[in-house]
Amino acid sequence: MPRSILPAAIALVAVLVASAAAQDEPRRATDLPPDGRYTVVEAHDDATYLEIRLDRVTGQTWRYDRQDRIWQTVPCEAITPEATDREPRYQIVSNRRSLWLIDCWGGRTWRWERRPRPDLERFRWAVTAPDGDVEGWHLIP
Repeated sequence: MPRSILPAAIALVAVLVASAAAQDEPRRATDLPPDGRYTVVEAHDDATYLEIRLDRVTGQTWRYDRQDRIWQTVPCEAITPEATDREPRYQIVSNRRSLWLIDCWGGRTWRWERRPRPDLERFRWAVTAPDGDVEGWHLIP
């Protein structure tokens, strides 16, 4: 390789490596106040990009619809928020393949999935058709 091309090749490789590393890092948000009630989480579920707003007190979540520019309620299986709760107790954890909703006080855990609707009564905040699959939080026993 001629000497004039070598520095350009090294620079190109450095830019590509830095770009790949930057894509792997999660997007950063401002620090959440310890008693903050709402937070927004950006995550990937397999090939789907999700923006989810979480009410850390009740566990209720909304998914941002980029087309209509509105927050849509997300169904959640077997969750019953207590009206007396005042402190944050729910958290969302994500990795490249899955998204989890966790009750940090009681230990119950839900996974974001699309499944056939088992029982309408087990879902709160349901927004799907009665015959359709439910994309949202499914309780992990």
